[in-house]
Amino acid sequence: MALTFPRPGRRAPSFGTCGVLALALGFGAALGGGALAGQPPANEIPAEFKPHVDTFDYTRRDVMIPMRDGVKLKTLILIPG
Repeated sequence: MALTFPRPGRRAPSFGTCGVLALALGFGAALGGGALAGQPPANEIPAEFKPHVDTFDYTRRDVMIPMRDGVKLKTLILIPG
């Protein structure tokens, strides 16, 4: 016996009003979103970035701690100042 869609005696599934509205909004957003595609994204990072480390109240140490299997673990130690 061959399966047919929809099965005999049943209606085909429909989107309904909400489904059609969501589908229309989705296509509208996809098509309307291309208006800004020609512009490059705004860069918020300044050309010359210099962090203000003089206000930190800790001392930072990067050390390599040897493990039992011979590898070294990179560790960041922060010592309060």
